[in-house]
Amino acid sequence: YVLLGSDTYRIYKEDEQLYYLSLDGYLKINNEEVVLSYDKSTTKYDPNTRGNIAYVLNNTYLYRLPYQTLLEEFPVYTGEISQEQGFTYLNQYNDSTHVKMGLLSIADLKFNHELTDYYLSNTTSSVGDSGYIHDQTGLLKEGNIKTAKHLVLTVAIKKDILKQGDGTKENPWKVE
Repeated sequence: YVLLGSDTYRIYKEDEQLYYLSLDGYLKINNEEVVLSYDKSTTKYDPNTRGNIAYVLNNTYLYRLPYQTLLEEFPVYTGEISQEQGFTYLNQYNDSTHVKMGLLSIADLKFNHELTDYYLSNTTSSVGDSGYIHDQTGLLKEGNIKTAKHLVLTVAIKKDILKQGDGTKENPWKVE
């Protein structure tokens, strides 16, 4: 676990330089859980399209965070996983976008059974209005992108900035 500001994150992946973190809970603003629709017209996680959840997170919410300068750009995999594309999770790596705030992809899911009903970054098709969600029952399903759902954010930080703590939930790593 890592504490950034007052937000607790879980490490879900790492490489030689970065830890990839997912929020250990839903996105909250002023202690209220935030639920948002993914988009009105596209199933792609797109930080350049106004109204898209990626745009909102990377152009609005990011600047509310006291630790925004600690966040690194990282790839969010957005490749289509659909019947037309063969239903292989490897297709998610066919497309990506680099952002400072993302959502978990199908391959990044590390189930926290307390969290359900949230969007993932993958699309089920380039046409239509369905995206992947982790639903209320804990299953991976298609959901309408116009429906408001919870958000479990992902971010990346450099490994060497963590100086205190031991990484447990009781004593998360912290920036010095």
